[in-house]
Amino acid sequence: MRIIGGTHRRRWVEFPDVEGLRPTPDRVRETLFNWLGQDLHGRRCLDLFAGSGVLGLEAASRGATEVVMVESNRKVFRALQETTVKLVCPNVLLRCEDGLEFARRQNGLF
Repeated sequence: MRIIGGTHRRRWVEFPDVEGLRPTPDRVRETLFNWLGQDLHGRRCLDLFAGSGVLGLEAASRGATEVVMVESNRKVFRALQETTVKLVCPNVLLRCEDGLEFARRQNGLF
């Protein structure tokens, strides 16, 4: 998958072939960010079931102040760690835990 906008535009995101992993297609992300706006500066974003990470990385690329990505699969989580280091995304925070449990404990605004 590739990032379609922002500072990391045209960069490729690699992720493991894991059963049930369904990356958000380019067209869906394009529609989503047309609704949200192309510039996310000053925003906090939550990618609760991160999977490939492409949705959260897209938000980070578009200037989100903070992107929290939650993924419970350890293999996928390690790939997310590698990708955020490779892309140099200091605004991305990764959590390896169940997304619903994370959401239950959160009281911050995203």
